[in-house]
Amino acid sequence: MSTVAVRAIVRAAVQAAAPGVQIVEVAGVRVNPASLQSPWIAIGYEAGAQTRLSIGDPSLWIETGTVYVAVVVTAGAGDATLNGLCDQITNAMRDFSDAATGFRITSVSLGAQAEEDSDGRWFSRTVLLSYERVFYG
Repeated sequence: MSTVAVRAIVRAAVQAAAPGVQIVEVAGVRVNPASLQSPWIAIGYEAGAQTRLSIGDPSLWIETGTVYVAVVVTAGAGDATLNGLCDQITNAMRDFSDAATGFRITSVSLGAQAEEDSDGRWFSRTVLLSYERVFYG
């Protein structure tokens, strides 16, 4: 799981890239899609590594990990909204950094195609964000 700081930074950046779209974090939570308005975004975090870069107190650390930003739309709505939101997020995050927290996106990749979710009512496409955060702790 990514740190609280990383989750807050990513959520704010994705919200800025897709204003007005509801965002849910899916870490350890089962989401009921029926309660959400299309389109919506689910953000999940792959376990990140924290590595000490220096000896001393405080020590310099680097946290690395991957964030999965899934854009979800109702099946049959077409792919314009889905692909448009993915493009907005990709473009906004490509050069994203936050000097105050030592956070930056190191790579962005877009899922190859939109895929139908298992119940057939939703289509989703995922933007993968690799990141690093250098901090003293």
